[in-house]
Amino acid sequence: MTREALKESLYRLLYEQESARQNIFSRILRRQPSIRSTADIAGEDYEAVRADVNTSKLFLQTSTFRINLILGIIIPGLLFSFFLFQLFREDHLDGTGIVLACLTGSLLLFIILDNLKELFSNTRLEIKVTGIMHNERMYSWENILDTYIVIRRGRVVKYLLVLLLEDGKIVRIRLNEFHAVQYNPALDISYYIEHYKRLRNRTVLT
Repeated sequence: MTREALKESLYRLLYEQESARQNIFSRILRRQPSIRSTADIAGEDYEAVRADVNTSKLFLQTSTFRINLILGIIIPGLLFSFFLFQLFREDHLDGTGIVLACLTGSLLLFIILDNLKELFSNTRLEIKVTGIMHNERMYSWENILDTYIVIRRGRVVKYLLVLLLEDGKIVRIRLNEFHAVQYNPALDISYYIEHYKRLRNRTVLT
């Protein structure tokens, strides 16, 4: 299978997966999944990027995102402590009370541990002339068939960077947590992706 045929096949799979993720209202209204290539978003006339082969663009978690994670640890932690305090004050619990206590405690503990994992992961996204690095994983331009931005609309709009890879994988990277100059990080990240793609191509050709 050629790279172009593989890219088309993976895009169809991406479209099907995103269609399946849409909520019931989007399905009733027959809304199409919002998938745009980074090339379409960046356009041809973006002049704000000033970078060369020796530089890279690093996107880090916003302070707001980290504060929300900390609150997501503290608040459930206080509720968990209060819940345990109240639990041990009870003289006796029936079977239903024990089951509810275990379920509630497990849910609060899961929320705490999940937010702790996110907080200490210190997520980062770096774009450079050799490819895209997400945390410790490097995706070289040679192995990337194409790059897209997926917008999932709901109570909170979520932006994802999608990489279609030569090995047949579809990689999704959340973008909402990253610093950005524009009102959403998808714009800045698209600009830098296309800039470094072109820079890499010129470097290879020369």
